[in-house]
Amino acid sequence: MDDCELVFACRGLAESILEEITLRGFEKISKVSFTKSAPESNRWFYDKVTGAFKEDKENWIIETDGVDLYNVLALEGIDNKKTTSNSVTEIL
Repeated sequence: MDDCELVFACRGLAESILEEITLRGFEKISKVSFTKSAPESNRWFYDKVTGAFKEDKENWIIETDGVDLYNVLALEGIDNKKTTSNSVTEIL
């Protein structure tokens, strides 16, 4: 198997695994999709070591059908400064 075939096989395996993952614990969220390092997910941050602003391209955009912002923000590892919602009632 050459490198190209291996890449396609791994990509197919990853897609099939991701399609079978079930997000549990959020009754209000019915579907989840995500994108890694999409241009709209890039953020700028201040690097205290160099004193310069840098672009962080290692972010994920996770979009959902349904909202449960209150419970999502309660999860460990969720950055509340980068987590947003377009649901006015959830933000209030």
